[in-house]
Formats: sequence, C-alpha cells, structure tokens
Amino acid sequence: MESKHTIFIVDDAEPARRMLKTAFEKIYTVETFENAEACLERLAETSPDVFLLDVGLPGIDGYELCRRIRDSTHLADKPVIFISALDDLASALQGYEVGGDDFVVKPYKLAEVKEKIARAIRAVDERVDLNQRLNDSEMLNTLVLSSLDEYAILINFLRHLNGAETVDAVAKVTLEMLRAYALDGAIQIRLGGQEATYSKSERNHPLEQAVIAHIRSMDRIFQFKTRAGFNFEHLTLLVNDMPVDDADHCGRLRDHLSIAMEAAEVRLVALAARDNFAWTQSEIAKTLAAVNGALLRFRADSSSARTQALLVGDTLLHELYEIVVTLGMSEIQEQSIQNVVTHGVRDFGRIFDFSSAMEATLSDISNALLRLQKVPG
Repeated sequence: MESKHTIFIVDDAEPARRMLKTAFEKIYTVETFENAEACLERLAETSPDVFLLDVGLPGIDGYELCRRIRDSTHLADKPVIFISALDDLASALQGYEVGGDDFVVKPYKLAEVKEKIARAIRAVDERVDLNQRLNDSEMLNTLVLSSLDEYAILINFLRHLNGAETVDAVAKVTLEMLRAYALDGAIQIRLGGQEATYSKSERNHPLEQAVIAHIRSMDRIFQFKTRAGFNFEHLTLLVNDMPVDDADHCGRLRDHLSIAMEAAEVRLVALAARDNFAWTQSEIAKTLAAVNGALLRFRADSSSARTQALLVGDTLLHELYEIVVTLGMSEIQEQSIQNVVTHGVRDFGRIFDFSSAMEATLSDISNALLRLQKVPG
C-alpha cells in the first residue's frame, strides 16, 4: 500500500539512486537528484517529508544542503538522513551541527536504510503530537515566564525534580529547565541496565547518541566551543549552545547546570535504591509464601508418615504374635521376642519425632523474612 509520504534522495551515483528509488517507490513517493542544486530548485516548488542525502556531493555537499534546508522555515523540521563513508566523532559532530537526524555508513544494507526511513516517517507523524504535549505542560508554561530569573529556574527545577518518580520524569524536568534557560541539548540516563537519550526532538536521536557516546568518558564538566558536557555515573547532559559570547552568563549557566545535574544524579540513585528495595521486598514475599507453604506441607506429610509408621508397626506386632503362638515356644521365649519387636517398633516411630524441630526451624525462617519485610525502604 502506497504511503502519502515523499522522500527526496540526493546522490551523485546513478546506480545508488536507481537502487534506492526501486527500494522505496512501492511504499513512498520518491524523487531523486544527482546534485544539491537540482534538489534546491525542486524545493522551490514542493517539499518532501524526508531527505536522504549523500555527504560527498559535487558542488554543494550534503552538509551544506542540510544547512540550507534547516534555514528554510517550511523545511526546518523535516528529517535529514546522511549517507557517509565516515564513522568518526568529527563527522558525527558536523552532521549534528548542521541539523542532521540520522546517518547511514557506507557500505550499507537496504534493510538498515528502510528502517531509518521508517523511523524518520514515524518521527514526522509523532512531532505534532509531541509539540502539543510539550505546549500543554503546566511546568513548561511556568518555567518560560519572563519573571523567572536564573536562580528561580534552578530552584523550580530542584522542586520538581524532587517529585520525579521515574527516569522519564527526571529527563522531562531537565529538558524543561534547558528550555527555560533558552538552551538546546540532550540528556542520557543510564539506570538499571537500561540507557535512554532524551531531547526536544525525539527519544534516542542517533546523532545525539553518537556524540554523547564520545563525550561520556571525558571530564566531569567540560566545554568545547559552544558545547558543554556534564558527566555523572548515571547521566550525561549535552548542551549545544552555551552563550560563549557572554563569559559571565556562560559561567553562571555552567554552575547552575552543574548543581542541577548533581541533584539529578542523586535523584536517580534514590530511584534505583527504591526500585531495588521494591524488588527485594517482592522476592522476600515470594520466599515467605514458599516457606509457609513448605511448613504446611511438612506438617501434613510428617503427621501422615508418623501415622502410617504406627499402623505398620501395629500390624507387624499383631502378625508376629500370631506366628509366635504357633511355634511352640516357652512363655519366656515368647515374651523375649515380643519385647524386642515392641521396642523396635517404638524406635521406628521415634524416627518421625523430628517434626517439632523442623517446624521450629521453618517458623524461625518465616519470622526472619517477616522482619525483613518491615524494614523501611
């Protein structure tokens, strides 16, 4: 079924253009161009939903074409996917700086390109809903009030951070703080074996993930030109547009963001401890139920076993008495045999008298688990 979406493919290699068009034209409307100039001329008439740009174009290259797309009001939010033979930090940063959304490294597989195109299309469809939800955010509306100064924004962030009960909530209040400071950036949170990168555009933006992957091993706080990074064990904050032209303002913002991210780190540690405690309590409850169940089964089984042993013993004694009578023994001989067997049967029954001790042990375990359940989290 053909989609309503349109893709512009710009690549100077005709075989690549033909292959990509064949791959997508049954699903999307596809237009191909051999250079950026032809694409720009077409953009004067119409616009696509997604751009797929080769970086190494003759004349205007893919990066410059993306920059011009971003400078155009009606194209500024259209996803741009780069095709590049380079996979390094400098290339990722350059693509990030000009506004790219994703990249494909040559040689690529069509399945990979299809998945990235599908992802970009989903981002287009979800952007309207995302913007609406951001605009409806009560906290966001409060933070952007002009009467809030830098310290008030920080205090407001700390107040809302204290009420953040999930990783998503921590990311949300952080991004809203950046918006209140008129900054653009992304935060990556690493907790409970999971990793997620958040920004105003979307979650897990590939280029943002690539840049953060390079900077998360650097110093706790560092700045390179307009970019600043704040690294902690469970989070990394990337700020793209620090106001370096105003050294005092830039320094204050760096201090505020450092305090904010340290507080966010503490909050994430607290959330991890809470989740771990909840998991431990759940496991204790399961173990307690298993122990109590075992105790009940043991009581029933031990009682049944003791009863069966006594019945077997009584039957054995009765049969022995009947046999002894027929053997023609003296009264003393009969009594001696009966005494031996009687004591043996009694000793056999006492084998099952360990039940009280076992019940006590299981009860102690159950009580210990109950006390652990009452430990405050």
